[in-house]
Amino acid sequence: MTETPTGRNIVMLSVDSLRADYCYDESLATPAIDALADSGCRFENAIAPGPATYESMPAIFTGIQPGPSGPKGGINKRERIKRHVRAHRPLAERLRERGYTTIGVTPNPFTSRQFGFDTGFDKFVDFFDSSGFGGGLRSRIVSRWADGEFVGGLRFASNMLGLGDVSVSCSTVVSRAIEELEDASEPFFLWMMFLDPHWPYRPPTRYHDGTGIIGRYRANWRASNLSDSTPSERDDETLRTLYNGTVKGFDDCLERIRNELRPFDPAYVLHSDHGEAFGEHGQYGHGGALYEENIRVPLLVGNIGNRTRVENPVSLQVIPRLITSLCNGEIDLSAFTTDQTYAISERGDICVRGSGWKYYLGKDERSRLYNLRTDPGEQDGIEIGIESLESQYRNHLCEITDLERAAREQVPIKQL
Repeated sequence: MTETPTGRNIVMLSVDSLRADYCYDESLATPAIDALADSGCRFENAIAPGPATYESMPAIFTGIQPGPSGPKGGINKRERIKRHVRAHRPLAERLRERGYTTIGVTPNPFTSRQFGFDTGFDKFVDFFDSSGFGGGLRSRIVSRWADGEFVGGLRFASNMLGLGDVSVSCSTVVSRAIEELEDASEPFFLWMMFLDPHWPYRPPTRYHDGTGIIGRYRANWRASNLSDSTPSERDDETLRTLYNGTVKGFDDCLERIRNELRPFDPAYVLHSDHGEAFGEHGQYGHGGALYEENIRVPLLVGNIGNRTRVENPVSLQVIPRLITSLCNGEIDLSAFTTDQTYAISERGDICVRGSGWKYYLGKDERSRLYNLRTDPGEQDGIEIGIESLESQYRNHLCEITDLERAAREQVPIKQL
């Protein structure tokens, strides 16, 4: 039953592949992100549920971690994610029940209607049915990729040309969202997802910082899993420059969003789905590993007043509860943090992330303990030299495993 519409307008901004340190580092200019943080709360240690979109976004939308999403029992990844999202009352559905007009605009294939993310939205745009050569090519590539076909080379080439599945610009997303908002009643929940920082890195021309087309192509190619070459130091520098340029490009877009939506006075929630690696542990891009560059992400709640910084860990799985609390115009930030949270990857890695420490159990069954205060780059993990700590954290990992089993079986579970 739908409630009588009350509450303030809410805008949720999901930014693919955005690292926390590229938003929070004062030496990297992101004035719009900084201004949003200054108008509310910045969570310093927000942890993504997993290191890839298809692992994190289902949990972010439902508050429950999905089970393994590989082929199992004849069900492919796409169908498993769709079933998970629809079975757990995703965020948009909960808000629509409260009387909100719900609008979603996302160019990310893993958050498209093919994966069930349209559930609960009154209006939903995922660019799958876009007309013209670019839109048709994008739809065909995504459909083949979602069905398990190898389209790596075609994806790379089409994205570098601006025609691929991750090349829809933030300006296109915002323009379409504003269009969909024109006849919407209030209060509204507007969700936009942005792909600009996603590989391959294609920042606006003004942020190329002198990198030529050959250098951009070579660095992006070598950073992919399609290449047999490892990025050189020069490539690494180019990749970081290009990535930083994409973040600046999104920052410009955020300023436009706030200007366009100022008459509606919405509360904002900005977050990423996962981070991005640049060779810190031998990996470029994202997926698989659970190091800080992979899972520590920005989480901001803006336009709520009272500039606040929260140090305790918080999982992005709290976002449905956090946004629901914003509906009433009040938010108790302490209700969403914890002493420790966790992340899981599809390949079998799992970590417990505390305040200043991390316990990491890899797919190789090697367990490591990191002191993030003295070793923020996670280079000197202790391979179980302290038996009491090993026992304590292994017990906690067993508890998490039980919670994950309950989630897969759709048994109600409490938040960590």
